[in-house]
Amino acid sequence: MRLLVAHLVDRDSRHFLAGVAQQYGPIADVGDITAEHLAALLVHLKREHQYSNSTMARKSASFKNFFGWARKTYLIATDPAEDLELPKPEQTIPPPACDR
Repeated sequence: MRLLVAHLVDRDSRHFLAGVAQQYGPIADVGDITAEHLAALLVHLKREHQYSNSTMARKSASFKNFFGWARKTYLIATDPAEDLELPKPEQTIPPPACDR
């Protein structure tokens, strides 16, 4: 069974594939997506959209989860997101508690 790009319905996957198509041409089969496609798209998103580390971590995690699932269910031969590193979200310090 082939996993077609048309099967992807979540927002991050659609955004990802639109970005890949812009840079490399349309991809019909998810198994044709490479680690280089993922890396290039993440660099593009960070530079062009200036996404925060939290947003980039969410997008990276979404890709890792999807491709991991596709590999475990034998829909793709290799997982292009296997070595993808998740950006660390920004650390925020909570405001001090007010004395009442």
